[in-house]
Amino acid sequence: DLPIRPSPRSSGPAITTNAEGQTVVHSKDPTVAPFVVPPTKEERFKALFDEGSEAYRNKDVDVAFLRWSDAAAFAQEHRNREWIAIVTNNLQRLSFEMLVVEGNQLLETGRLDEAEKKFVFATEVAKKAKNAAWEAEMAKARKNVQHAVFQKQQDRSTQLFEKAIRMPDEVLTPEDVFVSANGTKIVSHTPAFHNSWRRLLLIKEALEGWVAATEVARKITGPSSRVLLDIVSSSVLNATQYFIKLFFSEAFNTDANNLPQQGTVRYRYDEAVALQELWVELVHTTVALNCPSLQAVGKCQIGHLCLSLNMMSESVTHFKAAVAIADSSNDAALSAIGSTYLAMAHHQRSNFSEAHIAIGKALALWDTVIPHHQGTNAQLLSFDSSNGSGWKGSEADDEDPTNAPIANATTEVGKPSSPDSTTIGDSSVAIVAGLKSSMFYKYVPLEVHRHLHAHCYHLLVSILIARSSYYDALEALELSLQKKFADALSAKIKHNFAAQPTIDHIFAVAASTKSMLVYLKTTMRFEWNVEKCKYDLLEQLHSWCVPPDGELSFTTIEVTREHKAPSISHLVGLVRSALQVAPLTTRHNDGAMHLTVPNNKDKWAGPLHLLYTIIVEPLTSFIQSHNAYDPNRVLTIVPTDQLWAVPFGALLDGNNVFFIEQIALQLSFSGICSSFAALNSLQAKQRDSAKVVLVSSPAADPTDPDIGARKYGLKFPLNKERADEEDMLISEAIGSGLALDPNSNTSGPSPTDGDKHGVNGHRGEPTAPTEGVLSSNVFRNAQLTRHHKFVDDVVAAKAALPGARFIHVSAPTSSSIAIDGAAGGFCVASEYGSELSLLHNSEIGRMDLFAQLVTLSNTSVEVGLLSGVRDGTLCSLRAFLASGCPSVVGGLWCTPDMDPVELFQRLYLHHLEPQPVMLTEMKPTGPRSSVRTSSRKYGGAQGLADSRVQPSPPKGPQIIKRRNKALALALAIRDLLGAEDGEYRSEPHRWAGYFMVGVGE
Repeated sequence: DLPIRPSPRSSGPAITTNAEGQTVVHSKDPTVAPFVVPPTKEERFKALFDEGSEAYRNKDVDVAFLRWSDAAAFAQEHRNREWIAIVTNNLQRLSFEMLVVEGNQLLETGRLDEAEKKFVFATEVAKKAKNAAWEAEMAKARKNVQHAVFQKQQDRSTQLFEKAIRMPDEVLTPEDVFVSANGTKIVSHTPAFHNSWRRLLLIKEALEGWVAATEVARKITGPSSRVLLDIVSSSVLNATQYFIKLFFSEAFNTDANNLPQQGTVRYRYDEAVALQELWVELVHTTVALNCPSLQAVGKCQIGHLCLSLNMMSESVTHFKAAVAIADSSNDAALSAIGSTYLAMAHHQRSNFSEAHIAIGKALALWDTVIPHHQGTNAQLLSFDSSNGSGWKGSEADDEDPTNAPIANATTEVGKPSSPDSTTIGDSSVAIVAGLKSSMFYKYVPLEVHRHLHAHCYHLLVSILIARSSYYDALEALELSLQKKFADALSAKIKHNFAAQPTIDHIFAVAASTKSMLVYLKTTMRFEWNVEKCKYDLLEQLHSWCVPPDGELSFTTIEVTREHKAPSISHLVGLVRSALQVAPLTTRHNDGAMHLTVPNNKDKWAGPLHLLYTIIVEPLTSFIQSHNAYDPNRVLTIVPTDQLWAVPFGALLDGNNVFFIEQIALQLSFSGICSSFAALNSLQAKQRDSAKVVLVSSPAADPTDPDIGARKYGLKFPLNKERADEEDMLISEAIGSGLALDPNSNTSGPSPTDGDKHGVNGHRGEPTAPTEGVLSSNVFRNAQLTRHHKFVDDVVAAKAALPGARFIHVSAPTSSSIAIDGAAGGFCVASEYGSELSLLHNSEIGRMDLFAQLVTLSNTSVEVGLLSGVRDGTLCSLRAFLASGCPSVVGGLWCTPDMDPVELFQRLYLHHLEPQPVMLTEMKPTGPRSSVRTSSRKYGGAQGLADSRVQPSPPKGPQIIKRRNKALALALAIRDLLGAEDGEYRSEPHRWAGYFMVGVGE
């Protein structure tokens, strides 16, 4: 507060310093008050600078920053460059340290974004200060922050994805309701939509997090950036793998009755709309992730959702985008899938020309992808080409008409001409190279690839029918039937016959087998119902009749529109339900599953009548015009897919006469398969063997009665007693039948030793010198021919089957465990009989059996597996055909209340009855009586044979042959139907399921 005066001279009054450090001048004149001397500018600057330095030493950075800022302003005011440089350097260091401290504090508290901003500011300060050390320090700090940000995003996204895929499905009740997206109303949802929606929301959030993590990783310099991007890519690939497995495995529907695929048929219209919008957002999110496979999955899913919404143009756009992604990434598997889907969309729009082009491209790709996918399965057979045959040990007859027309075939049919076909064929090496990195090749099951391949042919046949190209359609259908399977039979047929059959070859098959071929194929039309906002399914049945001579006949039946039936499969389901061929299980107090089959089977007549009207009635006039509609003639039916479940012999006409009573039937997997079976017949006749092999069922484990169902999916419990007694009576019937042949070297039964178990008690082990192998106490005292072998374990069966003339298997079939393209096998005992084992169909298909007749009495077709190639019964039939057997009898079902032996006894007796060459010299044979010689209600073979009217003695030299096996099966069924008690006529489930595959003669 002292007045400011000019500075005194050095010789003046005394000078002191007050408490504030100011200079005070005391005059010698007492009348003059002391006064403060103002500091110089150097002193003022030094004071500010020292205060800031003191505060900095005391770590009071805020005060230091303020004092140095004041010093900087003072230096700037006096334009002292030295002072400015000093203070600016201190301020920069202080600012840098303050930002680093604040950034570290934020980093410790997890506020990564704010910490990143502080370090960015610190980096700018370092750059202005041109301090390389500071810049390096900040680069490291920022990298740590970015790593932390990346790890946070990565961990969160991974947790969300894991939560989504492990989220259990919620079971909804009618009371469960939800608020709509716009919040205006209460709605209910299907369980499929509810669970899919929850998962997709979490996965979408996870993908957004991976997008953010990708952006962070790209900001990081150096090799660590690549490592972080690889981490994200691995996570995204896991998500892609999840979607591929979900849409092409778990949710994939092989039912041709559904237009949209990949599980989209499960949603209602409004749900499909919501999912389509969500998938569009999800695909848009994935663009930044640079994962073409994930984008392709999304495009395919959106395409199918658009199909389900009748948005055809949008569906085509998305499928084209999927194909474009595949072509750009050289992914042949994805391109084949996308082209197949694109063909489906074009076909639904009736744009047949574009669909034809897409099918051509898809088929060319599938022909490369599927064989490569099969891997060693394509090499499952060992061929001996030295004798021109298709299998080792066979003798091909080049002059045989069943072989010559096919073997010389070179015409390519069924595959539409496409501008892409040649290009694809020339670049097969590049295609195979691209498959190594294709997720649609690695994670899409081979079964799905084969289904889509078959669906291409399905679309092709439908297009050719729509264009009235019925001959071309039949050629395409025949080719598709050959390529549907990838087992031993298909490989042998491909080796022995032309890969591309023509209509001439099909006519040649009919002529050589002397049987009219009837191909049956169903197609679906999908018409959009505006009121219901869904598709109405209209099924059509197409029939091709190929006579041994004459012109082909084609018929189309409107199943839904004309006969008011949803589908043939629906009618078959009604028949099976009415016959109650599926087991009804109840669990008793002992914990075991007990199966019952009720007897109220009185609702089967209506569906069987309608099936006859749909399938048979339109063909009767054409069959009659070729003199083929005769009880002693054989008709060959070639069913497809679900039509294998139709019990053709049990179809009822208007007079309540079963179809099997009007004509004998034999089924075939294709026309060329019939020709292959005819070749087998020639080979089998050249092997004059008298051996009969009977494969029995294993015994059930009393401690674990459900092991058969649990381990191999058996429909019914094992019944060792029934199987053993059945095998005994079948053996007697075969022996009695062979005794009717005056030229037979087995002139009746001769006893065998009683117990022929090995020293270790193994069943099926013969001991010299006898050839009879007895596997159960039931057989020990049996009077059998020395050539009959009874086996019930897998090792003995493999040893006994080759060289047999007749094979009867009473062991149940299983559809589990697919090996080398063949599913399932026969459930038998293990080598030591203590456990259950499986005689795989793949093993049977590689054997050289050439048995004249194989009968399988205990088979059950899995209707749900017929659209694919996983049904064990069909694979068993194909396995025996592949092994050289021309005729195989199997069944659609075998329930515990059935007595198959009643049918098969008569089958063998009818077949083995000697037939002179001149059939006019044969007297008619009357129906057999049901003579029962067993403790059970089985007909004894000797009684059956004695009750029959014997053929008249031959007049002069004649050649004796056996009856056609298909006709023998028909006669056996007719015997049962002609019984006086009418038991079998009122209960058709006891015989209606049995049919013969191959050729009967």
